[in-house]
Amino acid sequence: MENNFVLETDFEGVYFVGNRETGEWGLSNLDNTNNALKGSSRVFSEKPFKGVAMIALNMGRKCNFDCTYCLVGDLKNEGIRMSEKVGIKAIERIIELNSKKLQVVFHGSEPMMNYSLIKKLVSYANNSRIQFCMQSNGSLFNSKNLKFLSENNVGIGISIDGLKEHQNKTRRYKNNLSSYKIVRENISKVNNKQKGVSVISVITKDNVSDMVRIVESFEESNLRSVLFCPVNPNEDYSIVPNQKELSSNMKKIFDRFLNRRVQNKKTTQIANLRNYLRTFFKPKTTSNCVQCGAGINQPLIAIDVEGSIYPCDYFWGKEDYKIGNIFETSLEEALNSNSNFRNYRNVKNIEDCNFCDWERFCGGGCPGGSVASGRGLEKKSLYCDYNKEIFEYIARKIPLIHSKGLIRELLEG
Repeated sequence: MENNFVLETDFEGVYFVGNRETGEWGLSNLDNTNNALKGSSRVFSEKPFKGVAMIALNMGRKCNFDCTYCLVGDLKNEGIRMSEKVGIKAIERIIELNSKKLQVVFHGSEPMMNYSLIKKLVSYANNSRIQFCMQSNGSLFNSKNLKFLSENNVGIGISIDGLKEHQNKTRRYKNNLSSYKIVRENISKVNNKQKGVSVISVITKDNVSDMVRIVESFEESNLRSVLFCPVNPNEDYSIVPNQKELSSNMKKIFDRFLNRRVQNKKTTQIANLRNYLRTFFKPKTTSNCVQCGAGINQPLIAIDVEGSIYPCDYFWGKEDYKIGNIFETSLEEALNSNSNFRNYRNVKNIEDCNFCDWERFCGGGCPGGSVASGRGLEKKSLYCDYNKEIFEYIARKIPLIHSKGLIRELLEG
């Protein structure tokens, strides 16, 4: 078939056959490539979103850190916080959604700087279908607030950029003091309270060469999982990691993780592996945001401090991408609004993507990151070369992962 491409996998005699036009793929030997795709279709289809996987609430544009790559920039100095009126209305709109499970993440600049509202919203939503969690810089936890969050099953994720030298380079306090010690202490407390903690590490030129050491450190601390996020720069592109170095080190930690899983050894999950693997196995509704899981549910919708609705948290405050306000618009209406870029952004309109084998797997990369860094919706990912290498890596590994019975475990991760 004209649009098929073939890769030799890590299993001798087994080949990965993909279709760059449809996103269909399969495993075969070279004598059977014409039939390789039968029964393995994971095609795109244009259907309305039935719901949303996660709702992010911006608890406020205020933070006690001064991260070198902060996309909020000077807005975090405004000190604006979500009010109780907006928070309660947001919870009411969320409960309207026709979903058995509703996941809400307290986000922000730093959500714990509006902890009083977090307590009120968790209590207000008691006995509802909402599962709360938060993404925090990890600096403001104490025994009292951790007790409340734990007793109310509020999951806590923490951002830390690796080892001490990395954290102190990119994620210092506003007064330039080190944040590493307190964050590591609180990670340990959270880990003990909720029997596991997931962390996010932003990858820059300063820590990309130490990714294996970072994973080893997290593993020693019994952390559940880590998601490595290559930085999306606001203005300073000098902090962007080299893509060859990034892909090389990402593949090293993937190999390390898979080897340890095969040997049944203790290991910290690498969430990036799960996310890339899902692009091969999860049905896709739209041709963008596929790495966040573009299925029948929109991966994320975000409510800003004053109630404005955006397609995701990257777009907070960007009026051109606003898709409603909770006081006027239901979340279901916002999801399927003509103003929601997930309903009109098409990978075929992204420069260079039409010539790429991974067009329908990648979807052009994260549109939020492209917009946040000033590149626009129809620009290919800043990490295009890196993404290609990782997609090839995953495709070559699928037979091995399948033979070890790890597919379901890694997808559900």
